[in-house]
Amino acid sequence: MARNPRTRIRKPGDRRQEPEGTAPSEPASAPKVEIDRSGPVQAVRRTAGERQSTAPEPTAQARPSLDLSSLEALAQMDRDDLASLLDAQPLHRTLEVGDQVTATISRVTEEHLFLDVGQKTEARMDRHELPEATAGQTLDAWVVWTDGVEAVLSARLRGESAAAFIDQALEAQIPVEGVIESRNAGGFVVSLGGVRAFCPARLIDRHAFGDLDRFVGREESFLVIEAGDKLVVSRRALQERELHDHVERRWSALVEGETLHGVVTGVQPFGIFVDCEGLEGLVPRSEASWERGINLEATFEVGQEVEVRVLSFDRAERKLTFSIKDPGSSPWARVGVDFVEGELYTGTVEGVEEYGAFIRLAAGITGLLHRSTVQGALPAAGEEMQVRLLSVDHTRRRLELGPPSAEAKERTIGQEVEATVVEVLRNGIVLALADGRTGWLPEAEAELPAGTILAQRFRRGKVIQGRISAFDPKRDRVTLTQRTDTEAEASRAWRARDRSDDGGSFGTLGDLLGKLKGS
Repeated sequence: MARNPRTRIRKPGDRRQEPEGTAPSEPASAPKVEIDRSGPVQAVRRTAGERQSTAPEPTAQARPSLDLSSLEALAQMDRDDLASLLDAQPLHRTLEVGDQVTATISRVTEEHLFLDVGQKTEARMDRHELPEATAGQTLDAWVVWTDGVEAVLSARLRGESAAAFIDQALEAQIPVEGVIESRNAGGFVVSLGGVRAFCPARLIDRHAFGDLDRFVGREESFLVIEAGDKLVVSRRALQERELHDHVERRWSALVEGETLHGVVTGVQPFGIFVDCEGLEGLVPRSEASWERGINLEATFEVGQEVEVRVLSFDRAERKLTFSIKDPGSSPWARVGVDFVEGELYTGTVEGVEEYGAFIRLAAGITGLLHRSTVQGALPAAGEEMQVRLLSVDHTRRRLELGPPSAEAKERTIGQEVEATVVEVLRNGIVLALADGRTGWLPEAEAELPAGTILAQRFRRGKVIQGRISAFDPKRDRVTLTQRTDTEAEASRAWRARDRSDDGGSFGTLGDLLGKLKGS
C-alpha cells in the first residue's frame, strides 16, 4: 500500500550545518510565514526573527524533522508549532446545503440570528423564522446556502433548496415550505420551489373542516410523506409533530378547574368533542348548557371556538372531561334569593316518571314533585302547574316540591322524627308527633321482622323513630315510614334524570374519539 507523503517541518530557529560556501536556508533578516501544503496536514513555519521576542536563541544543532503521519510525531511537536498547525488547517467538517446541524444562538440582531455551528465563522438565519428566539438557545436547523465559509440556515427548506432536497426531506423529515396554488376534488396542489406536490384535503390541517378554500394562496410548511413518481406532502403531520412536546407539557401541568381555549371537532347527541391545542376531550350534554334538554346539533357546530373548563382527567388513559358551563353564571345562585323554601312558584312539567314529576321553575332550576305528595294522578309532561318549594339540598343541588296546599309544616318531608304510639290497628299504627300533629304508619311502611305482626312489636306509649313521607292537608295528618324506599326512589329519580341528560352510557372517550375520527 502506498504511504501518505510525509510533511517535514523545520522548527523555528533550526540552524543546520550547511556546507561551506552555501547560503543559509532561512535568513533571519526576512521574517515571514510559510505554509507547507505538501503533506496530509498543513503546517506553518515561522522564521527565527518572529520567535526572538518570545523564546531564547536556539542552538545551532539541527533538530530532526517530525513525521506528522504518526501520533508520536504530533506529540513531539513544539507547542507553538502545533498551535500554528491547527490555525492553518481547521479540523471542522465542511457544511453543505441540505445538512442538518445543531446550533446555538450567539447573538440576535434586528434582522438576523447569528448561530454557532462549530465553524470558524458564525452562520445566520432570518429572524422572522424565530422571532421569539434569544441568545443561548439551542435549535436544529438545515443549511440552505453556503460558499464554503459562510452559511445560511433555516428551520425549513424553501425555494430551490426544497426542490433539490426532496429525498433528504423525506428521509430526515425536514420541513419544507411551499405555496398552495390551487384546490381540486381530492386536495391541494402545492409548489415546492417549482416542483408540484399534492396534499390530500384531510392532511391540510388538524381541523380540516369549514371553508377549505381559505388555504389557497398561502405559504405553509409541510412534511414530505411520499416521493418518487408522486410527491405527497402533509401539513397536518407537521402540526402534530410540533404539538407533541407541547401536549406532553400540558398534560403534566394540567389541573382540574382550569380554563382552556378550544375548537369544536365533533357534535354528537351525547356531547361535543373539543380540541384544545392537542388536548382532546368530551363535553357531556349535561355540561354543555345550564338548560336541560338542549339540542346540541342546533347550538354548536364543528369549527366553533369555545372556552371550556377541565372537570376531570386521567393522565394514564389520556381522557379529558370538559364543561362549557361557567360556574359564575350558575342558575343555582338564584336558589335562596329568587326561590325560597315555603313559597309558591309556577313551573312546567319536564318529564313524568313512576316516582314523580320533574318541574322546571326556571332555566337550569328543576325540582322533583314526588308522587307521595300528590293526591291522584301525576301531572302530564308540558303541563304548567303551581307548586310549593318544600326543601333545598344545596350539597346535591336538588329541590323537593309539593302541591300548593302544602303548609309550611310539611316542608320537613324526609325529616327524621320521633312519635309515640297511640293505637295499633291491623293495617297500621296511629301516632302522636311532638308538634301536636297526628301521624300514621302504614303496616307496609313499618319495620317488622319476618313472620311478626304489628301488635307483637308495637305497644301503646312506645316511642319510635320514623321519617315523614307524605302529608294529607285535608285530615292534617302526616304519613311516616320506617323504610328507606322513599328516599331511595328520590335518589334513583335524580340519578336517572342525570343519566338521561348525559345521553346514557356511551363507553370510553377513546371509543368515542375512534368512532368520530372514523366517521
